[in-house]
Amino acid sequence: MTVLWRLALALYLGLVPLAALLPSGPDLDFHLNDKIAHAAAFLVLALLADRALPGRRYDWVNVLSLFTLGLMIEALQYHTDYRSASLGDLAADAAGLLAYGLLRRRKTP
Repeated sequence: MTVLWRLALALYLGLVPLAALLPSGPDLDFHLNDKIAHAAAFLVLALLADRALPGRRYDWVNVLSLFTLGLMIEALQYHTDYRSASLGDLAADAAGLLAYGLLRRRKTP
């Protein structure tokens, strides 16, 4: 089962940056929905990383590593003509990672 989680994590690690760096469609001013999408994407990323590495605790190292991915995506978006970097997006990424940590802590005795 771990192999499937690792495969899912690898695919997701490829798809999230790809989706974040492709030109977006018309801006329909879904600012709040964009933040929710960021938080949800990074919550799922945290879940996949946690399940793919069952012998590893979900701790600050995991959060920092995944947050660094969000930081790199924002840095790359800054250097495109069709996307923009946003501290709000980065905060939403962090919120998703922290939300997973809280949900996981509630579930684990």
